[in-house]
Amino acid sequence: MKKLLSVLMVGLITTCTTFAIVTEKTNTVNLVLANVCDGSFNDFNLQLSGYDNQKFVFRYNTSLTGVNCVFRITKPIQGTIYLDVPATSITVSGTNVTWSIARTNIPPPGNYYGELLSYESTSTNIYRSLAQGKLPITWSLYLNETNYFQRITTNASVGQVYVHPNWIDPPWVIGTSGMAEAYVLLTTYNAYTATIVNTNAAFQALFNAQVNTNVGFQALHTAQATTNIAIAARMAAVEGYTNAAYTALTNGSAGTWTNLSQYNNDIAGLSTNLSLFNNDIGFLTNEPTFLASVAYNINAAGTTRWEKASTDATSATGNVATLQVATGTLNTAIGNLNTATGNLNTAVGNLQTATNSLQDQINNLGGIMFRYFADSSSNVFVLATGTNITATLATTTYTFTIPSGVQIMSAVIKWNGLSLGSSFKVVLAEDLMNTTAMTRHPAIFQAYRSDNGNIIAGASCRPDDLVNFNTENVYGLQAINYNICVFNW
Repeated sequence: MKKLLSVLMVGLITTCTTFAIVTEKTNTVNLVLANVCDGSFNDFNLQLSGYDNQKFVFRYNTSLTGVNCVFRITKPIQGTIYLDVPATSITVSGTNVTWSIARTNIPPPGNYYGELLSYESTSTNIYRSLAQGKLPITWSLYLNETNYFQRITTNASVGQVYVHPNWIDPPWVIGTSGMAEAYVLLTTYNAYTATIVNTNAAFQALFNAQVNTNVGFQALHTAQATTNIAIAARMAAVEGYTNAAYTALTNGSAGTWTNLSQYNNDIAGLSTNLSLFNNDIGFLTNEPTFLASVAYNINAAGTTRWEKASTDATSATGNVATLQVATGTLNTAIGNLNTATGNLNTAVGNLQTATNSLQDQINNLGGIMFRYFADSSSNVFVLATGTNITATLATTTYTFTIPSGVQIMSAVIKWNGLSLGSSFKVVLAEDLMNTTAMTRHPAIFQAYRSDNGNIIAGASCRPDDLVNFNTENVYGLQAINYNICVFNW
């Protein structure tokens, strides 16, 4: 009978143990509050397997009602923070403090230090450490994920860099594989930008030429004004001579007369009729010679004044001819200038056409980037080739919706570790939907503290598992601050 009871007890114990192992490993510690935290970190020593889900139960000899607790894991004792369990994930009930850590949040194998910290629920100004101890974490063969830790150590080309799990061309090397393929268009865009700068210089040169043309027009205008003044002066002189001659003829230079016989008697003093007058004078009264003689009051002894009139007339005629030649030259220059201006306008039109064509090519490159918040709370800021990317938070998972034809280049997520914990997931739909372990696209990741900008040591990002290839898992964030998480794809 005793043997049968022993067998039943062994079977019952085995069954309970098996059930506990299958569900969750429980780490139980009994503590006296007055004896803990002496600085030796010997309040507990809990060996953890690197692939187990872990549950912790700390029991005390006094009630802990009215306090909240957080739990931290570091290595070494003053080194990197590997995990912060927030107060929202820890239950304080009576004399017990309980919490769990999923296997995906267990740090890599090694010897770690752990500390349970409490603070008053109504005030975060009063703190007390409740336990300090050691957490050795052992290796599990199920941490050896297929292909995850493989890397290529040969066949790297000149200038390539290693980004797990491949050697790739960096953005500053133009190539046709890896990341460089996404950056070639940006390099071409920079070349076109330089061309635009040269185009602007050409526009400036044409503008300067137009300024010089305007100066030439102004000089010609000034010359024309001077020419006009000279012509007006010459015309006034000629009109003066003509008016003087007309006045002298009208008044009668030799006296007042009313008929031809009186005029003949006044001028010749010999003739009494027209035929005799013609014999004496030798020209008609409407001839230019007669008009000139009247204008200058020329008589038989006035030869000098007649010569003066002849010289003045010749000079005036020569000046008018010179002005006509100058005017013809000016008209020719104006015609040439109009032709040059027409050619300049044609060149400007051709340059504008070329610029428009260049702009169309640039627009077709697809190198334009957009930066904007992708969620309604302004906690997700993205850089992408198009707009309308949205990010939705459900519990601790951000899901990105990316329109067809749009590529996401990078994202910055502001994560509230105090209320949401030290880890979360990012699901990348459409654009980065990976289908196999070999084609998944892990992010280049970095995390910072929001209060002082320091890098969060130990924070990491890796693909989820061998099923959800489009999912990134983030670990090791601070559970008492905001975390700034930067992803680059």
